[in-house]
Amino acid sequence: MAKTRILYVSDSPLLNFVGQSRVGREICFRINSEHEVSYAAFLHEGPTDGFNYPIFPIPKDQSLCPELITAIEIVKPNVMIFSHDIWQFPYIKEIKEKWPEIKTIGYFTIDGEPLHLYFQSIIDYCDLILVPTRYGRRVVLDSFGYANTMICYFGVDREIFKPIIWDKDEFKSQSDEKAREAGKPQHIHDVSGKFNILFTGAASDKRNVAALIEAFDQFSDKVDDALLILLVNCYFSQSTAKCGVFNIDVKSLMYECRHSDRIYEEINNHINDSQLNLVYNQADVYCLPSANEGFSLTILEAMACGVPVLATNYSAMGELVIDDYNGFKIEPNVFHRCSFNIKRAYVHPDQICSRLLEAYQRWSNKKDEYEQIRKNCLEFASRYSWDGTANCILRAIDVVLNNHFIVSSDFIEV
Repeated sequence: MAKTRILYVSDSPLLNFVGQSRVGREICFRINSEHEVSYAAFLHEGPTDGFNYPIFPIPKDQSLCPELITAIEIVKPNVMIFSHDIWQFPYIKEIKEKWPEIKTIGYFTIDGEPLHLYFQSIIDYCDLILVPTRYGRRVVLDSFGYANTMICYFGVDREIFKPIIWDKDEFKSQSDEKAREAGKPQHIHDVSGKFNILFTGAASDKRNVAALIEAFDQFSDKVDDALLILLVNCYFSQSTAKCGVFNIDVKSLMYECRHSDRIYEEINNHINDSQLNLVYNQADVYCLPSANEGFSLTILEAMACGVPVLATNYSAMGELVIDDYNGFKIEPNVFHRCSFNIKRAYVHPDQICSRLLEAYQRWSNKKDEYEQIRKNCLEFASRYSWDGTANCILRAIDVVLNNHFIVSSDFIEV
């Protein structure tokens, strides 16, 4: 029997600074054994060989571009999967009108509410909608009442992201010694005995990095044994410039701080997963005060390493972080509207500082409670796997090909 031809459309699998790149890489590697997978890749600036599926580089210009048309004509897909923020794919309607035989699955990260009416045609021309969170499903239902919506969680590779040594003090001491032996600067081998706060991700306004740095300055007025580690992505290229990717000037913000000597910033464009796991293991808490998130793989990666998470209580973050179980929620102060009138949360530095102080008290004075939260993080992360994500995608493909829809009161069960 001939395999089903799948064309997966998302960010290039080579981009290690973008979560959607990892999502596509993990899914396509796994489902290619069941189906014939091809990958139409945004922002792809590298070789197209070396994968177990063909890659078609396409521009990220939100149109049915000639490159994507060529990919469709070559692959002749039975199913197309569009994986990213929903606004990236206004051309799904045009694809369905041009190739009505193609089944379309929208795998959308929903990072705010409500969904603008502009997205109605995108939703209408998808045979099935997948979202990685319950929050995303609720927003789709509240906005459009669209029943063909199924949750397909993202995963985490717990063979990569895991505790190296459970005893944090011992691991930090070993890390310092290795850094000294390698001749690295003093601030890199001074994590022992410190309360290490980690942020990793794009240094963008969405991530509220400026508020985090200001909060750490306040926090350091009260606590003298803390370190803020900023492992930031600052990736620029002709392609990213065209689609509006930009970053906050982290170094300038650091220079304005009273305690800049306690902040360590590093660009992580080329860091590999093994090195990233080492950084997670050095952290005592992971802080993500984002305005909104469609999921956040970094939260699961940190938890898989036994690191409690501080995150904004909005969008997907409010679903992944459970107060006093696997982390601490930061309550938003205000909401403001961004593109397409979607709400974004803003957390004030005072709020971040307050929750950091609570986490610090657990770490310094309530060791048993802190260690229990770390264990809870491992338990929570164990609920998510890329194999589970891939199996869900395979079921979704079967649904659209064979119309195996079982409609419950509010979403599709497969």
